[in-house]
Amino acid sequence: MQGATLTGWISANSAFSRPGRFASYDSTSFSVLYPAGWTSSGSPRSGVTFESPSKAEKIVIATAPSLAKLPSVKQGAGVSQDGSRQVVACGVTGYLFSYTTSLPGHYLADLDLSLASHHVLGIKATLTSTAELKTVLEFVNSVSFPFPECVGAPPTTTTTSPSKAPPHRTPSTT
Repeated sequence: MQGATLTGWISANSAFSRPGRFASYDSTSFSVLYPAGWTSSGSPRSGVTFESPSKAEKIVIATAPSLAKLPSVKQGAGVSQDGSRQVVACGVTGYLFSYTTSLPGHYLADLDLSLASHHVLGIKATLTSTAELKTVLEFVNSVSFPFPECVGAPPTTTTTSPSKAPPHRTPSTT
């Protein structure tokens, strides 16, 4: 058995479960569970910002008609990719990229998902340590959206195939 709850994620495999308390964000574009105590503001088109109680960590989830229209993590001088991992968000595969910066205690993460023709979803994060990538993965593992690619989404008459992201991205210097 598996499914989302307000107090955690239920799975038959204990390796995929983690105790915790979560709040829920729901819109017509996506739904996600986020840690209790965090705040949310914004809209899916401009980006919904989820902030930790300390305001030091934030995760922004946005939707757009194309990858080029998604907000980007603020890359530039002193930013380098330090990892990537393949992840699956509600049945759609993508690559979660992590970056280090020249600023102490400042890390970035980035995931772009092609959901359907003219609809993409981006998850961007500003973190204080690489250990916070676990929180980003909690967002990835709990996000859902109203497209057939999303496991458990209502069926529709059209389908598209998810595209694969490249396994490496070079940060821009502007």
